[in-house]
Amino acid sequence: MDNKVHALVSLLSKNSFLTLKEIETETQSTRRQIYYRIEKINQELSGTKIEVIKSSITITEDIKNNLKNLIVENAETDYFLSSKERQLYMYLLMFIGAPYLSLNHFIDNLKVSKSTVLNELKELEKICNSNLIEIKYDRNKGYSLEGNEIDIRRFMMLEVINMLSKENNDKFFDLFINENNLDIFQYSKLVIQELSNLRHIEFVEDRIAEFIYIFIFLKARIANHKEIDISTDFVSIMQESTNVEIMKKTKEYSFVDDLIKNYKQGFCFSEKEKLYLTAWILGLSIGNPEEDTDDCLTIANIVDRMMYRFEILSGVQYKNTEDIFRKLYCHLRPTYYRLLYHLPIVNPLKDKVKEEHNKLYRIVLETVKPLEAIFTHEIPEDEVAYLTMHFGAIYANREIVKINSQKVGLIVCSNGLGSSAILYSELINLFPEIHFLKPLESTNINHIEEDYDIIFSTTYLDESSLQDKPIVYVRPVMNMQERYQVVREVCMKLKTSFSNIPDIEKIINLVKKYGTIENESGLANDLIGYFSLNEQEKKEGLMLSQMADPRLMNIQLEASDWEDAIRKSGQKLVDYDYATPNYIDEVINSTKINGPYYVITTNIALPHVKPMFGALKIGLGISILKTPIVFGNADLDPVKYIFFLTALDNETHLNALSILVDLFNDKEFFNCLSSAKTSIEVSEYIIKFEANKLSKS
Repeated sequence: MDNKVHALVSLLSKNSFLTLKEIETETQSTRRQIYYRIEKINQELSGTKIEVIKSSITITEDIKNNLKNLIVENAETDYFLSSKERQLYMYLLMFIGAPYLSLNHFIDNLKVSKSTVLNELKELEKICNSNLIEIKYDRNKGYSLEGNEIDIRRFMMLEVINMLSKENNDKFFDLFINENNLDIFQYSKLVIQELSNLRHIEFVEDRIAEFIYIFIFLKARIANHKEIDISTDFVSIMQESTNVEIMKKTKEYSFVDDLIKNYKQGFCFSEKEKLYLTAWILGLSIGNPEEDTDDCLTIANIVDRMMYRFEILSGVQYKNTEDIFRKLYCHLRPTYYRLLYHLPIVNPLKDKVKEEHNKLYRIVLETVKPLEAIFTHEIPEDEVAYLTMHFGAIYANREIVKINSQKVGLIVCSNGLGSSAILYSELINLFPEIHFLKPLESTNINHIEEDYDIIFSTTYLDESSLQDKPIVYVRPVMNMQERYQVVREVCMKLKTSFSNIPDIEKIINLVKKYGTIENESGLANDLIGYFSLNEQEKKEGLMLSQMADPRLMNIQLEASDWEDAIRKSGQKLVDYDYATPNYIDEVINSTKINGPYYVITTNIALPHVKPMFGALKIGLGISILKTPIVFGNADLDPVKYIFFLTALDNETHLNALSILVDLFNDKEFFNCLSSAKTSIEVSEYIIKFEANKLSKS
């Protein structure tokens, strides 16, 4: 069974119903290829075969069980490497440092022709060069990697993370380990789990495998390349940012010390290598706000600043500040060390987060900008996407009351707190009739005491221990197509009617009778999106131009001090029934107690308080001060532009504020504000800006 047939078997085994169009999208295959692979699968199946009826496939439980047996039976058979896997295999051979690597070694290991090896080597050289790594050949030494040691390691780490997170392919690494006599994965896993329990170090479940494989390859390289000295770049970064003696006192350093003692090659690890591994563990493990560590105040201060800034930029009012702080701390501590030591990170959900939660992503992107000054470089998009998922927990933070007649859903998510929060919120919106228990990792599923009717899981589960509970496999972040499939799957699993979920292909065929469809896939996605959303989701968020009523604007406003500026800029909100006078008073009182917390960047203030203090309608007053005024923020004063917000909830205004955040980075917008003679000029600029963004999306 080749890899593509195996991928189709895996897909079919996790679903009860799929259309051919959905399979085409999921597997990036043509319909002809799908039919060919189904025929191949049927040849392997005993009993009931897979049938395509009206361009769709219904997968019964009998067929599912046979498919799962097929996966198990083929686990020990030959594995066919893809072109990308062959290139990674060659890189890993050079990385671990076999004594001598010739062309024949590659041919023998990969079991392919000389021309194939040369072609793969040529492609690999291009990729390596783009990552500042050279592949060198020497008659005496054979093929080897040359370049900065940190770059060589970073590339290996990124490839391992990519392969595991995006392609879920641990079989490739097990094959490489077995064929090259490296440390056995299961042994390393047992050692690491035992030591992490001993040292109270917690990993996100999905990151454990990533850590183990990278450690195995890195240890082999250190053992075989005794002459390698870790890059002075890393050592200088560490000396500048960390007290080495303090680092040696951490539980992560003790963990590394214990870990390498469990291997024969442990003596090969120099003190620099131990510090490198310690930094890496700090960048992988989950932070604990209850621990009194040397860095706890630093991390807590960063979390506080981020929560504070996000609250101002988004207009969100936190309901459970302590819980949100704890969750962000858990994620921010490893993020801090990854950014500090330039450690690689891959977020397989990045593109989906940017697409499905774009408004929130843009606000978080602006939220993290002050962090760039700490690390002297931009925050990678992968990190911003992870933080977006964690801030998404704010919207999942609601009171859920179980009704006795409700079905109960269990969420199993091994991708971390942020993914769990996003998925929890998503499923609550999709299935208001199901009561959901709080998400847990797959390792804890057998310890749960509550009863449940259905499982939603992001990871493959051993169904033999789950008492025949129906399982629906989901993605941590779903697009419209995937939401539609999940709703359909749940209806089939729970044997409920899904007459409210139309057959999209039938609708498209009906439309074709009366006209030409220029973009069939686009129409299909829009229909899926519409029928998948509940009524609350169908309500579009407000545009900024709708919130920023020209009547609420003040052009060249004169004020004597910050309090006068707040009163005058907020008065129009009162005049036009967007807020009560008490709302303005509360902003002033809060400023006197807490300082000018709403001065978010140079020259810009975004004052607002909780709706309970007198917000009547959603609005945004814009005031341009004739003379900039000192508000009391030494770093960002004086203030020239005041954006006075009134919000009624945490979500309705989010779209508008994501546009406002984009405008904060648009120099032409501030040129417009400074030169405007009337509020209509400002309003027209905002409308044009929105139109441009919509045309590009």
